[in-house]
Amino acid sequence: MPCGCIPIIVDPPNPCTNCLIARDLRFRCDQGPDPCGGVNGTLTVDLAQYNDVTACTGVVTYSLDSFDAVGLQNVTVSAAGVVSAETTNVFKDHKEYKIQYRVKCSNSILSSIGIIYVCMRNPCGICPPNTSCNPCTGLCDAPPDEILIHNINEIVVL
Repeated sequence: MPCGCIPIIVDPPNPCTNCLIARDLRFRCDQGPDPCGGVNGTLTVDLAQYNDVTACTGVVTYSLDSFDAVGLQNVTVSAAGVVSAETTNVFKDHKEYKIQYRVKCSNSILSSIGIIYVCMRNPCGICPPNTSCNPCTGLCDAPPDEILIHNINEIVVL
């Protein structure tokens, strides 16, 4: 996992026997990937480490159902259950983006759906007044130029 992310595992409310269990995973904001992609903006997770597929006597396969394209891009789920996703340059503090995946058993009707919740790490500190943070660099943008109008015929840019 390039982003150094550690998920919180959410167990289903009513576990069953002889079922495939696709767990929901939540990557907290303080441990999530950085915005704007790149090495630290890429999330990789092996779903086989978290799900219970012991009820399947056939071949277990994973697939991607959907993902939130506003915050995530280049999302893939391999048949073996390895998820890879890259963050976009759209950053909203404490916003969770979803990846929905499915796990199926080849020789039965068993299947289960899980959701991965991804919150991006906030790379920004506190910026001075009238500035904003660039989430891709973590730096405060320069304040806008001040424009003074002395009279209708004279404009001064500071």
